[in-house]
Amino acid sequence: MMSNMLKTLAAALFGLLLLPSAYSQTAVPTLIYPIQGAVFLPQTVSFEWNITTNAVAYHLQVSDTLSFSTTTYDNTSILTASQIVPALPNNTDLYWRVR
Repeated sequence: MMSNMLKTLAAALFGLLLLPSAYSQTAVPTLIYPIQGAVFLPQTVSFEWNITTNAVAYHLQVSDTLSFSTTTYDNTSILTASQIVPALPNNTDLYWRVR
C-alpha cells in the first residue's frame, strides 16, 4: 500500500487525483418511479430514486435510445431524489437513468 507521500507524488507526476476509498465510490441510485416497463405514462412525469450517500448532486437523463446517445431530458444539477420532467413525447419508448 502506498504511503500518503507517495500518493501525493504520484498525483503530482501523473495528474491523478487519488481520493480516500470512502469518497472514491458513490453508490449508484436505485430507480424507484417510474418502474421498469411502465406504459401509458402522462407527458409530465415525476422521476424518483433513492438518496445515495456522498452524493452532491444527481444527473438525470431521459432518452429514446438505450445507449443514451441522444437525450430528451438531461439535467446534471438536481439536488433532491426526484425531478418533475414536463413535455415528454407521446407514444415513444423512453429510457431513464440517474447518476
